[in-house]
Amino acid sequence: MTPPTLSQVLAETFDPQRLRTQVWSEIATFSMLIAELSWIAAWYGAVLLSQGGWLPAYAVLGAVTLTTHILVRVLNALELRSLYRIPAVLLWILFSVLVTLKLLLYPDQPLGVGDLLYRSVQFLVDPNSDLREIFHHFILLLLILRGLRIAREPADTLTTAASFQLGLFMFLVFGLLLSGSPLAQRPQTYIALYIFLLFSLFAMFTARIASLRGLRGGRTPVFNRGWALGVLLIGLIVVAVGVFSGWALSGQLGQWIVQLILALTGIITFLILLILSPLLLLLARWIPMLIARFQKNLADPINAWQQSMQEFLQHQSEQAAAHTEWVTTGRNLGIILFALIILASILGALRWRQLRIQAAAEKGDPSGRLGPLTPWEFLTGRLRSSRDLNRARRLLAAARIRWVYAQLMDLCEDLGTPRPPALTPLEFIPRAAVLFPDHLAGLQTLTQAYLRVRYGELPETQEEVDAVNAAWETVQAAGKAQLQARRKLPKN
Repeated sequence: MTPPTLSQVLAETFDPQRLRTQVWSEIATFSMLIAELSWIAAWYGAVLLSQGGWLPAYAVLGAVTLTTHILVRVLNALELRSLYRIPAVLLWILFSVLVTLKLLLYPDQPLGVGDLLYRSVQFLVDPNSDLREIFHHFILLLLILRGLRIAREPADTLTTAASFQLGLFMFLVFGLLLSGSPLAQRPQTYIALYIFLLFSLFAMFTARIASLRGLRGGRTPVFNRGWALGVLLIGLIVVAVGVFSGWALSGQLGQWIVQLILALTGIITFLILLILSPLLLLLARWIPMLIARFQKNLADPINAWQQSMQEFLQHQSEQAAAHTEWVTTGRNLGIILFALIILASILGALRWRQLRIQAAAEKGDPSGRLGPLTPWEFLTGRLRSSRDLNRARRLLAAARIRWVYAQLMDLCEDLGTPRPPALTPLEFIPRAAVLFPDHLAGLQTLTQAYLRVRYGELPETQEEVDAVNAAWETVQAAGKAQLQARRKLPKN
């Protein structure tokens, strides 16, 4: 099979129908990358860039990450061999290192390619070299690896949520460690936080929409401009509320609110103490009396218990001294028996391996994989196969139920009553009952089974599948009879 050409790849990639069904996943992926770059660039700018802030780092590192992501996807689409793919990625990494060093760390110095190459590896040979190159290479390598991974595994609900949690943690650490730094207090740093919040929310929203395609029975989500604008507007509103709340609480209004909360807490505490003051006074008087009485009443039982425990321990020590010789002998015998069991197990394993290799050699497999299995391999293999077989049957049963419900929808459409997209399967039952008035129970059985499968449940028993098949056979027979009767009617 010949690999596709670049024109074929571009035609398939930019196919309108393909783009409409995959655009939600693409939006989630790129939104997640933009959000991650915001906190990475904020750290990079605060640690390495003393004057430029985080915007240059955001632009340069973002271009590197996105280009890496797109490059890997193009190479995967072209189905190139590793002989060509690996050198292309390595050349891109080398080019990224040199360009980012020049643009971010040494923008004002006239450095050539040789100087940049030396600066790239200087920390390996010179212990007194600048530590900025080490941190720069570390961040750049992480971003390139991130671009490679997302190219293989697009964003979903779990990855976007994990990315959001990691970003919040990194901004929290950023605020705790660098709160006194003038770089951390610039408005640009707050803008990085707002960008992170906005695009993280947008990524999680769109990833959830894209994941509907992976649900059992879920439809392929087609891109809708109204949905995209609505999701973006929701994200903007949430971020705006957070920004306004932070601004309001950081000023005089925030101080008033804190003082009001402290005053209310003090008033409530005073009222509680005032109400409970009689009880507290009684307890302060009764507690010493109760303690003295308990000490007097418990002194004699405690002394008797201590004396009995001393006698018991003395008796046990005398018996242990009398049986010390037997205990020593039994321990030695146990050690010898344990050693014999280990030795027998080792010899048995070696013998089993020899028999396995011999049997495999007779079958033409020098690696020994075709020989007889060990008892442990046999047991775990049987358990795993039975478990997988059970799950495989349940998955096939779920697929059968989805297929049956799809056939029911096609039959209703042929009879002139299709299910509108706005109606849920349960809401469609009354309309379907008009077509099949004698089979309402069968329609309910089919719909309930489909809903359970659609929302992640798998059939537990064969009786559930048999009930669905029986209901479908009766409904299908009634539908075919109606279709045949309509075909026999004379046309006007």
